[in-house]
Amino acid sequence: MEKIDLLQFVPTHMRSGRNGSVYPLQFEIRDKELVLFYFVNSSNQVMTNCGIRRFSYILPRYITRNKRTFEVLGLLQGEMGKTNNNLVFANNEPAIINETMEWFKDELLIPFNRWRWSIKLNLVKPLDEGFKSELESNLVDFWCLNSHIQFDSKYNTGVTYISTTKNEIANNDGTICIEISSILLAQFLQNLLIKFQSFLLYCSLEEITAYMRGIIAAEGCVEYNLKIKKRTVHISASKEEERQFYKKYLARLGINLKVYSNYKETIISQRYNLNKLLELDLLSLNPTKYAKFLEMMRGYQMPIAPKITPF
Repeated sequence: MEKIDLLQFVPTHMRSGRNGSVYPLQFEIRDKELVLFYFVNSSNQVMTNCGIRRFSYILPRYITRNKRTFEVLGLLQGEMGKTNNNLVFANNEPAIINETMEWFKDELLIPFNRWRWSIKLNLVKPLDEGFKSELESNLVDFWCLNSHIQFDSKYNTGVTYISTTKNEIANNDGTICIEISSILLAQFLQNLLIKFQSFLLYCSLEEITAYMRGIIAAEGCVEYNLKIKKRTVHISASKEEERQFYKKYLARLGINLKVYSNYKETIISQRYNLNKLLELDLLSLNPTKYAKFLEMMRGYQMPIAPKITPF
């Protein structure tokens, strides 16, 4: 099976410490392994240099070039935290959490029990301790039963609440945040995702489809009002460069993405474009969004070709 060489995505430097100090990143190739490492001057209590510390991380040099890899890289582009210190991934769909954890296990050799986790609930923290205890117990049971997280890897505060919300009733099972504490892994993946955006321009239509399936599962939003015949799919992207990349990818798939300056929401509308989303199963990775999308598409029948303006 074809592989992707991770050597091409190794960054040239690392940022570490409270001040974000920059260190040159080096690597060694050991057969099918890629060893990343950097050196930091260490000091004693009197603030004098007393040695050099070496930090390292071992990765497989190659990952499988298949549909799942492109889907998961799309998910990571949309949902992975952009901090320099830890790899953080958050989602409220067990199926997506499982696919992500399985990919890391198979491709980067990271076992399920290495992921620390906590659950964030969009709810005011209950005052009733009995109700709060039962609620948190049910949430932990749900995620332990329906995902690959390990109970013993739970953070001490297993459930957190959002103080700014007005919600007093939970409307879902919360969002689970899974995390690996590794500066090297986190910054390597950040660099991979940045470089991968250009890499994808030269990939096959099937690979672009899989990547955008991951992006939409993470950052897509289905919005419709059948009374006013409004049907749209939004894709959030905070950076203008990301929005332009998404537009290019979807254009390769025959879909027109509307991009607006200084506005992070991009929009897919019009019957032909929405039918292409359906035809390519671009929303099928996220069960909740897919169900809403299918509901929105009811009433549409045969796809209509886009209008072509003559020159």
